This record gives sequence, structure tokens and C-alpha cells, in this order.
Amino acid sequence: PLMLNEKVSKTDVRAVMMIVIGCMIAVSFGQHESKVHTLDNLLYMFGRVPMILYSIGTCIIIGTLWLTIQYIEATYSSGDGDFRYTYKNKSRAHKLHRFLYPAMSGVVGAQSVLFGKVTAEILKGSLVHHKNVFENAMTWIVLIALVTCILTQIRWLNNGLQLFDAMYVVPIFQTFWILVSVLGGLVYFDEWKHFSPFQAIMFPIGIAVTV
Repeated sequence: PLMLNEKVSKTDVRAVMMIVIGCMIAVSFGQHESKVHTLDNLLYMFGRVPMILYSIGTCIIIGTLWLTIQYIEATYSSGDGDFRYTYKNKSRAHKLHRFLYPAMSGVVGAQSVLFGKVTAEILKGSLVHHKNVFENAMTWIVLIALVTCILTQIRWLNNGLQLFDAMYVVPIFQTFWILVSVLGGLVYFDEWKHFSPFQAIMFPIGIAVTV
């Protein structure tokens, strides 16, 4: 409102308050332990069965979303950067098309959160244990994966924003980004194993209220 002279409605205020409350609940009942992980331990966690299944599932989801986008754009492209949906399929194809870009961007962006957290843990462990982690090739692989996910997320999000309304694209992106980021952290760091029964109830409620 100060920079763009936009009016703040009651709906805006209620929505922001719900997001704040949801974040407070999620943070209050989330995992608060702070461990110092070694590089070997961080790399080991990538090879655990739950993480392998998470990685395979994520790749399948991203691949399915991307292939569906390619099919829709090949089928309905008018050749001038626009899309001509047939009357019969206009509603379904258009809604699916505008949903796929932010969903795919959010899923990839969530992986950048995971790799960013792992990078921070690698650097923290390096300082504590006085080891040069950059001599290990896996450190560079994690860094490359982090940068790749960030750039891919931005590219696909911008593609969606070029074609569709930001008021639709951004919330869908944020929803997938939050949900998959939380899921990735729970799986990789085994955070869910340390939840009390009350935390196991309240933490998902906080995430749900935020979304």
C-alpha cells in the first residue's frame, strides 16, 4: 500500500493472520534439535531407503508434470506463443496447463531448500570438525544440485508467469514449495521419528493452516 497505493482489504488481513498463525504453530511444534553432522553422515542419509524412495518419487512427479506440459503445448500451440484450446477441452486443458508450471516449479524449488540445508550442514560440520569438505567430490555435487534446482525453479516459474495470472501461479507454487520442502526435511533428517504424539498432530495442522 505504501509503494503501489494498493488498498488492504479485510480479506488480505485475515489471510496474512492465518499464514502467521500457521507458521507459529508449525515452528512451535516442529523439531528444535540442532545436531552437527559430519560430511560422511550427511552423505549416508542420502543412501537410506526412505530417501531413495523420496528421490525416485520426486523424479517421477517432475517427469510426469514436464511430459504433460510438453503434450499440452504440442497439442494446443498456435505457433505464435499462444495456445488455442478446442471448445470441448478448453476448460480442462487450460486449467491443467496453468496448474502444471507452478506445481513443477514448486517441487523443484523444494529440492533447492533440501540441498541448501545440506550445504549449510556441510559447512557447519566443516568449521566444527576443522575439515576441508571441498576436497570431497560429493560436496561439489550437492552445490551443483543446489544451483541447478534454483535456476530450474526460476525458469519454470517465469514460464508460468509469462502465460498465466500471477495471482494463480504464485499461490500454487508456494503451496507445492512448502509441502514438498517439509516432506523432504522430514524424510532426509528423520525429523518425524522424534515427534511426540502431540507434535505429530499439531505440526501438520500448522502446515495446513499456512497453506
